[in-house]
Amino acid sequence: MIVVISDLHLNDGTVCTGTDAGAAEVFWENLKDQVNTAGKRSDGTYKAVESLELIMLGDIFDFIRSDRWLAEGVRPWDPIKKIAPTLQQICQDIMSTNAEFLEIFRKNTASPIIVDGGSKVPVNLHYMVGNHDWMLHHQDPCMDFVRQLVTVSMGLSTNVGPQFCWTVEESKYLTQQCKQHRTYVRHGDIHDSDNYHTWLGRDASSMGDAIVVEFVTAWPRVCAELVASRSNTPIDDETMDRIKEIDNIRPSSQSPIYARRVIDAVQDPVHKKAMTDALKQCTDALNKSEMFKNVLKNDPLGAIKFYALGFFHPFIPIKLISLVTKIADNWNTKYAKAASKEKWIKQNLCDFVIYGHTHLAQTVGIGTSVDAHDKLYINAATWRPMNSEITIGDIQSFPYFHQKVMTWVAVYTNGERRGKTHEVWNGQLGLK
Repeated sequence: MIVVISDLHLNDGTVCTGTDAGAAEVFWENLKDQVNTAGKRSDGTYKAVESLELIMLGDIFDFIRSDRWLAEGVRPWDPIKKIAPTLQQICQDIMSTNAEFLEIFRKNTASPIIVDGGSKVPVNLHYMVGNHDWMLHHQDPCMDFVRQLVTVSMGLSTNVGPQFCWTVEESKYLTQQCKQHRTYVRHGDIHDSDNYHTWLGRDASSMGDAIVVEFVTAWPRVCAELVASRSNTPIDDETMDRIKEIDNIRPSSQSPIYARRVIDAVQDPVHKKAMTDALKQCTDALNKSEMFKNVLKNDPLGAIKFYALGFFHPFIPIKLISLVTKIADNWNTKYAKAASKEKWIKQNLCDFVIYGHTHLAQTVGIGTSVDAHDKLYINAATWRPMNSEITIGDIQSFPYFHQKVMTWVAVYTNGERRGKTHEVWNGQLGLK
């Protein structure tokens, strides 16, 4: 039995909200029931599953969303040895901020799951990297201590081959398990030209990191500073919360529109002007970053896309940004199409391709085989909050709704779960 979760984005709390420990409790409660039920076979007998292979599909520890990058004057695209001390501190801060969450995972991976009949099902916890924790994949010895911290804090299995793979093929054990379950997994960042650059590879930063550091992290700080320098009244809590929530807009291509609407909702003209200036200041910093210069040199079309979006630029009409955003969304590779072209699908080695990365739960048919097996692309989404635009109906206030979401995917084999092939659980918790 394989279970996949993705994009927990455990962070140090300096930029955005964390993932509730309650989510971990709900997950393990339900997961234990699933493991028990999986022992019921298609022939009517009960036989405990051999093991639970729990695969975390990247962006689990979020090393990018931290105020330390600005405070310490380093950036994720600096040499790995230069940023290693900052990464170590961010990692320790993540562990401290998410101590209860991590303790729940550690406790539940430390011992087998007891199922009907008293059988013990071992739990193997695997960590694959994405675009916000890619540093764990970097083999420079300066990252060994950080890898050790993550391994111990989560209770990762160390007896099943190397941790912190980016691809299944980097681990013989994962390759064996995934083939047995006819499942291929990857984070999905390889199909996102903003968060993975082919000329740099996965052991390097990306434009997405620059956006998070130079804008998502900096904008709230610069807004507060400029308002404080021009007004005796600070930014109200509701507006500041909205500013910080830009990190949770999905699809993320809608972020420029969201930023403009946050400003448009502000009544105080001094605050509005200061926030607009902050927007431009952060945009300029983004475009002057070494990462943007790297993209401009190696992927001019990618750089042009940011210019075309007027990325967070305060002087381009929202309607024009919205139009260009839709074109850019269609320009991006669609993940289901990418999944249908995976090597394992083409060679009929798998029936399921599971990605994370997008934060959007999705199940799409991507073909069938001669033996009538459905081929499915499944996205394991996220456990993070999400803000989505309201575009239908009578809109009289700020046009976004806010919710916490939670998804996990289970894949069965050898008649487990009475012969069922897979299971997807999606949870939503509405918030004000």
